[in-house]
Amino acid sequence: MFHKGKAFLAAALAAVMLSSCGGRSDSSTQADNTQKATTTKATVTLTPQDSSSLPGSDSSEDQSGNDTCTPLMWHITNADGHEMTLMGSMHALKPEIYPLPERIMKAYENADVLAVECDITSITGNFTYELALMKEMTYPEDETVESHLSKETYDNLTGFLEANGYSMDMIKHYKPWAISSIVEEIVTNKSEIYSTYGIDNNLLQMAHEDKKEIYEVESYDFQMEMLMNFSDEVQDITLRDYSVENEEELVSQMSELYEIWKNGDIDEINQYMAEDEEQVEAGLTEEEKALLDEYNAEMLYDRNTGMADAAEKLLKEHENTFFVVGLAHFIGDGGIIDLLTQRGYTIEMI
Repeated sequence: MFHKGKAFLAAALAAVMLSSCGGRSDSSTQADNTQKATTTKATVTLTPQDSSSLPGSDSSEDQSGNDTCTPLMWHITNADGHEMTLMGSMHALKPEIYPLPERIMKAYENADVLAVECDITSITGNFTYELALMKEMTYPEDETVESHLSKETYDNLTGFLEANGYSMDMIKHYKPWAISSIVEEIVTNKSEIYSTYGIDNNLLQMAHEDKKEIYEVESYDFQMEMLMNFSDEVQDITLRDYSVENEEELVSQMSELYEIWKNGDIDEINQYMAEDEEQVEAGLTEEEKALLDEYNAEMLYDRNTGMADAAEKLLKEHENTFFVVGLAHFIGDGGIIDLLTQRGYTIEMI
């Protein structure tokens, strides 16, 4: 049964991929198949693409991307006249969104600060950091992931990985969160969605080139620690539906999420979330629901409070800020927009 529901929405939109704030993932990863599975994921996710190779970097290219991408954006002006544009990002996208729409570029150009979840470029190429990460993502030689997952989840993952050119035997010492980054990348690549084209990643590249101030709402270390510390039981539930039988539906759902993000229709997003919650209620035991509530609290709601605090701080201290974090952090009760509204801010949807 396919029942990832709300957890999968959080995974796709709020960054359950290894690099929550956007890293690199491209079709070469799949082409390398099993050999890539033996290489630290950090060497993939910590290498941002040169912006000169992005679609739209050549002025002669088709500019149609400007008309087809309308992600949700909001605007706030405080009592001091300071402004903030907020945008819900998706950390893996299709190249068709480039060149970026004019309203996104205008928000970026007008801002004196670009605020993102974390600046992935700050640790790019740090060999010491990557070695430390590799140590964290693997068990000792006498311990394997099989002893940390249910038989159903382990068998599903084994079949899914082997069907996509990977060998479970090659990654048997990887921890569940590390394997999660591999299977998620398989699904995004099959959906023709790549973190190379994530908006966060490419805005960061522009900001560094333009010497624009960058503000990290969280940090890479914070996000990695969060992903590493989910219990085996939570990891098991979020990995269970990666199976050969579910692959087509997983790819379809990722594609649907991309279209929802690109269209920026709040009613469509709310409807999708409501339908997902119904699937969760129908497909999980009470114990599993409690575990997923724990997951969503840590992955979304606890972080939303910190992000709302950061937005309020930036509004007070800077004249114009472009605040870009995962879309799932903005929407619904307990989202950033809801929290800032409760604090008295008037927020206009762009």
